[in-house]
Amino acid sequence: MDWEKINSEMNSSPQLVNRACASINACDGDKSLLIETLKKFEPKLLNFVALEVAREFCEFQDRKELH
Repeated sequence: MDWEKINSEMNSSPQLVNRACASINACDGDKSLLIETLKKFEPKLLNFVALEVAREFCEFQDRKELH
C-alpha cells in the first residue's frame, strides 16, 4: 500500500479525517460501539484512520523512550 498517497489524500481532506476521529472518539472506550463505527467507514477512511493511529503510536513511542 502506498502510504504517501494516503497521506496526501488525508492532507487534502482534513474535514473527513476530523469527522472520522470525532466518530471514533465519540465511542468513549466502548469497544462494541467502536467496532460498529469502524464497520461503517469506507475503505479509504479506514486507511486514513490506520495511518493516523500509526502516527500517534510512533509519537507515543518517541516520548516514552525520551523519559
